Amino acid sequence: MALMMATRPYPEPTSCFIDGEACIRTSFKVPAKWPGKDDKVAQMYVECLEPMVVRHRDPVVLIHGDFHHGAVWFTKPDGSPGWAAFFLKRGCRVYVVDLPGSGQSYIPNDFDLCSDFMDAEQKMSEKSVETQLTAPERNIVGGTAAWPTAGLHNKWPGTGQRGDPIFDEYMKSQQVLFLQKAVRQKLAQNGLCSLLKAIEKAILIGQGAGCTAAWLAADAMPEMVAKVIAIEPAGPPAAKAHFNHHGGRKYSSWLSRDDSMRKYGLADVPLTFNPPAKEPSQGPALDLEVRQHPNNSGCYMAQKYVPGCVVPTTDAPLKYGQESVPQLVQLKQMNHAVFTAEASSHRMFDWATVMFMRQAGVSVDHFDLAQFGVTGNGHLMFLETNSDEIAGMVAGWTGMPDEYKPVSYPIIDVSQIHDQDENQNQEQTQEQTQEQTQEQTQEQTQEQTQEQTQEQGQDQAPPQAVEAFETTQETSLKRSRGQDDDGDDNLPAPKRLAASTGLQSPQAQATESPTLASVFEAQYSQPALLLQYNASYPSPECDEPLLLDEDALFDELIDFPAPQDEFSAH
Repeated sequence: MALMMATRPYPEPTSCFIDGEACIRTSFKVPAKWPGKDDKVAQMYVECLEPMVVRHRDPVVLIHGDFHHGAVWFTKPDGSPGWAAFFLKRGCRVYVVDLPGSGQSYIPNDFDLCSDFMDAEQKMSEKSVETQLTAPERNIVGGTAAWPTAGLHNKWPGTGQRGDPIFDEYMKSQQVLFLQKAVRQKLAQNGLCSLLKAIEKAILIGQGAGCTAAWLAADAMPEMVAKVIAIEPAGPPAAKAHFNHHGGRKYSSWLSRDDSMRKYGLADVPLTFNPPAKEPSQGPALDLEVRQHPNNSGCYMAQKYVPGCVVPTTDAPLKYGQESVPQLVQLKQMNHAVFTAEASSHRMFDWATVMFMRQAGVSVDHFDLAQFGVTGNGHLMFLETNSDEIAGMVAGWTGMPDEYKPVSYPIIDVSQIHDQDENQNQEQTQEQTQEQTQEQTQEQTQEQTQEQTQEQGQDQAPPQAVEAFETTQETSLKRSRGQDDDGDDNLPAPKRLAASTGLQSPQAQATESPTLASVFEAQYSQPALLLQYNASYPSPECDEPLLLDEDALFDELIDFPAPQDEFSAH
C-alpha cells in the first residue's frame, strides 16, 4: 500500500488563544507504515499551533515518551500551560504528536499483527510514579536514597504522593503500553518521517523514549531535521543502570552490560552506521567493550576501536570525543543537545549516552542543569514548577528569539524605524549643536542691538523689532537644516513617522526617541494589520519575510473569538 501524505486537516482550522497567545489550531493524521507489513498502516495524530507572526524559521515537533501522549505538552498537572504554549509564544510553529499506539493515534485491528503486541499491557503503578518520578526524595531503599542526588528533588508541584490532587491528575494522564518496544520505535520513526515530509525541516524535541523516536527520525531523514533536543533520553547504551535491592530499585553510575537493551546504542532498531552494524544473524549489532569513566566515577559501554573508520585530516580533525569506530553518519549531520536534571536517576547514566554519541562522531552539547544553576528537578522537568526556565535554555540553544509580550503591529514603515534607530544619536547631537549655535547667535544679536540702541540714545529697542529679528534667525536656521515651518508634512522622514504614529519627536522626548521596541508596544485594533506587518518584516533568521497565507488567515480572523485561554489538547 502506497503511503499517503498528511490527510486533510480536521476539524477545520480554528482561531484560539493558548496562554493568552492567539494562534491557528489544526489537527490531522499522518500514516505510519507497519514494520514488516507493507499492507498495514497505522496513523499518527498531530496537532499544529501556528502563531499569528512566525518569528522562527524551523517549526518545533514535541515528542512524548512512554506512558504519555501529546496532551502532556499542553497542560501540566497543576493546570498551568506546558511547553507547547511556551514555544508558541516564542513565535514558533508547534507540532504535538500522539505517537502510534497512544492518544488519538490509530492502530489497525488485525489478527496478523498479534505477534507485535505484548502478552500483557504495561503501565506505571502509583508506587512507581511516586518513588521514581514525583517524590524520589522520599524513596529510601536499603537505608539510603535510590540514587545519590534523589534527596535534592524539590520542583514537583504538590507533595508528589498518592492522594495529592496534582499527583492524581498526573496519574489520570498515564497511558498503557501494549506494543513491543521495537514495534513502537519503528512506528514512531515512520510516523515522524511522514510528518516531516508533510511539513518541512524541523527541530525535534523528545522526552524519554521520545528522544529515541527523534533520533530514529533524524537518522532516516537527516535533511529534514535542523536540531535534536533530548530531555533525559532512554538509556544507557546496551546497559542497565539500576538493580533490585531490598525490594526496591537503586541506580548506580557503574553500569552493567545488557546486549538485549538498546543494541544499536541509542535504539533497539537499526541506526545508520558506517561501517554498517551487524545483522541479527551475525551476533551483537555493535562490537562493544566496557570502559571506565575518565574520573573513575563509573563505567559505560563503548565501541571497540576499528582502524581506518575515521582518518583525521587538517581540514577535518577529530571532534571532541570522536574515535575510529563505526560512525553515526546520518546523525552527524545536525547538532544535538542532551538535558539532564540534578535530582533525576538519569544523572547516573545520561553521560554514557553522550559519550557513545561523541565517540561515533555526533556533535552533542550536554546540559547538566545543576551546573547552570537550575537545581532540584527530576525526570519530569518539563512538568515541574520551573519548566519554563528549562524551556528557555532549550530555546536559547536552538537560537530562537527571546520571549516577547503579545502585542499588535501598527501600519508603519519598519525600515524607517531601523534607519532612525541607527541615526538617532547622530541626529540628536546635530540638533543639540544647532540649538547651542542658535542660542549663542541670539545672545550676540541682543548684545549688539542693545549697544546700537544705547549709542543712538535709546534705552531699549521696541519688543516688536526684537521678536521679528529672532523669528528671522529661527527661520534661517530651519531652512539651513532643510525644514520649513508650514506643518508636519515637511518634517524629515523620522520625525514625520513619529508624528504619524503618535510618538513624540526627539525635541519633545529627547531621551526616549521612538525605537522599534516602543512602536511594538502600541495596541492594534485590526487583525489585518498584523498580516501586513508579517508580510513586511523579516524573521531574525530569514533572508526574506516569512509570509503566511493572508487570505486564509484573514478569513479566520474576521470572526475572531473573545479571548479565552485553552490548554487542553483533546
